[in-house]
Amino acid sequence: MNRSHQLTWTVEKEANIQASVDIDGEGKSQIDCGHKTLNHLIETFARYSRFDIKVSVAGDSIPHHIFEQTGTALGLALNACLGERKKLRMFASACIPVDNTAAEVVVDIDQKPGRFYFKHLDFELSQLHDGIELSCYLHFLEKMAAHANINIHVLTFYAEDIHHAIETLYKAIAVAIHEASRYEQKPIIRLTKEAKY
Repeated sequence: MNRSHQLTWTVEKEANIQASVDIDGEGKSQIDCGHKTLNHLIETFARYSRFDIKVSVAGDSIPHHIFEQTGTALGLALNACLGERKKLRMFASACIPVDNTAAEVVVDIDQKPGRFYFKHLDFELSQLHDGIELSCYLHFLEKMAAHANINIHVLTFYAEDIHHAIETLYKAIAVAIHEASRYEQKPIIRLTKEAKY
């Protein structure tokens, strides 16, 4: 079964994005978002999820728009790859440490609409990393979750370094989504309310 998808996502005056995802890939990536840290984080997400991801963004260079619309495009592509989500594990968790940082994440890939819940943070959302407010990195994940119809909960999180904090979070989410999207011989009981796709 082909679980790949490519799309063009255009928001007038904000961004034009070409994106493709193969969730049965090898973790390869070609990313050009116009922001080196976002490039790095999506490459990291691809490697740890083992999804093949290509993203090319032409936009207005306003960080909030680029992060928001790139997260939306990636989420839409993931949603299409997951399809009807039958015979998948659906639920998974991952706990990833990086030096003095750790993040524990649990996901449900059969949730509509998707949501991103994040409660634990040692940094102010307005704090800058590589010239970008931390809130932009989280907003990317919010948009990806919403449009991929994935429920992402960050259960525990602590950090001393802001770059490690962000990178660890993206890694944990990637590992959990990979595990939840694998086929299961005996699928877990699905939700009482079936999601409509």
